[in-house]
Amino acid sequence: MDPRTDDPGRSSGWVWSLRIGAALLSLLTLGVLALARLLGAHWNLLLVIWVVAWLPGLGLRLVAWRWGWLELSLYRGRDRSAHLALIAALVRALSWALGAAAIWVALIPIQFSADELWTIRLLVVFLGASSVAGALIPVRRRQWTTTAAIGAIGAIFAMDLIRGLAPPPQPTVELRSPFAEPAYVFHGGGSPLLNHHAGIQQQRHALDLVLAPGGSERIGDPTRPEGYACFGADILAPADGRIVSVRDDRPDLPPGEVDTEVITGNTVVLELAPERYVLLAHLQQGSASVHEGQQVRAGDRLAACGNTGNTSQPHLHLQVQDRPTFSNDDPQLHTFGIRWDRRRRAGREASGAHARRNDTLLPGPRP
Repeated sequence: MDPRTDDPGRSSGWVWSLRIGAALLSLLTLGVLALARLLGAHWNLLLVIWVVAWLPGLGLRLVAWRWGWLELSLYRGRDRSAHLALIAALVRALSWALGAAAIWVALIPIQFSADELWTIRLLVVFLGASSVAGALIPVRRRQWTTTAAIGAIGAIFAMDLIRGLAPPPQPTVELRSPFAEPAYVFHGGGSPLLNHHAGIQQQRHALDLVLAPGGSERIGDPTRPEGYACFGADILAPADGRIVSVRDDRPDLPPGEVDTEVITGNTVVLELAPERYVLLAHLQQGSASVHEGQQVRAGDRLAACGNTGNTSQPHLHLQVQDRPTFSNDDPQLHTFGIRWDRRRRAGREASGAHARRNDTLLPGPRP
C-alpha cells in the first residue's frame, strides 16, 4: 500500500505511531547514556547501541524511500521546511562524527590484541561514516525529538572531548612516575570519557596506572592478581616529602571482588607541602617499606602495587589532594592537576606535561 494515496487516515496513524515510538526511544537512549556517563561507560554503551541500531536505521531509510520521503531536491528549497531539513541533517551528521571520534579516543589498546583492536577501529570508522552519510540523505518528516536527542548526544561527547583532552586547571603539582618502568595511564583526563574519576569531586584529577609490557596489562591468569603485570611492582616516591600515613593490612583480592569497607585499600600518603598530599592507593598487603614521619626522596621505594580496596583489577590509584585523609563523603576535599616529569604520547616525549588515557609515564628524572 502507498500511504500517500490509498488511505490517508491510516497513513497518518502509522506516521504518528512511528513518531511517538521514535521520540520515546530517543529519549530513553539519551537518558541511559547520560546515566552511563557517570561511570565513564557511555562511549562503550554508544558503540553497543550503534551496532544494534545500524540495521534498523538502514531499514528506516528503505521505508522512507518506499514512501517517497527521499527527495534529492529537498535541501535546495528556499522555504522554512528546506532550511529545517538541512539543519536536522547537519546536526545528526556532526553528532555521529563526534560520537565516532569520542569512541576512537577512548579505546584502551592494551585491553585488546592487535587483531581485535584493528577490527574495533574499523567498525568505528564504518559506523561513523555510514551514519554520517545516512544523516545527510534528504528525508522529509524527520522527527525533531530524535534530532534533538542525537544532537544532545553529540554535544555530550563534544564537551567530553574538549574537557578530556585539555590540560588540567592551575594550580598543578609536578611529579615523577611512581614506577621503575614505563607506566600506562589507564584512566586519566578531565572528563568521564577518558577518566572515570572525573565526575567525582574528591577524585577529579586522579589517575589509574598499570604496567603493560609488550602492549598488554595481562601476563597470566586474569582471575588472579598475579596475572597482571603491575601486581607486586615497586611503587616509588613521586617527589620528595614526608610520609604522613601508611596502611598495609588489607588483603589482596581476586580481580572482580571489592572491599567496600575500605575503598582505598592499603595506602601511603606523602606530604609535599602544606595542603599538598599525594595519595597512593590499592597497595599490596604487607608491602610498605616506610613509616609515618619518615622523610623520603623521589625514587625511594614506598610499597608494592596490589589489588586491595574497591578495585576491578590490580592498579595504582594516585591523586594529589589538599588534606592527608580521603573520603568520598568529604565535600571539602579537593584534588589538583598533575604535571609529569617525563610523559610520552604518540611516541613523543614531553617534560612537565599533563597525562591522559593511553599516555605513558617514563621512569626516573628527565635527562
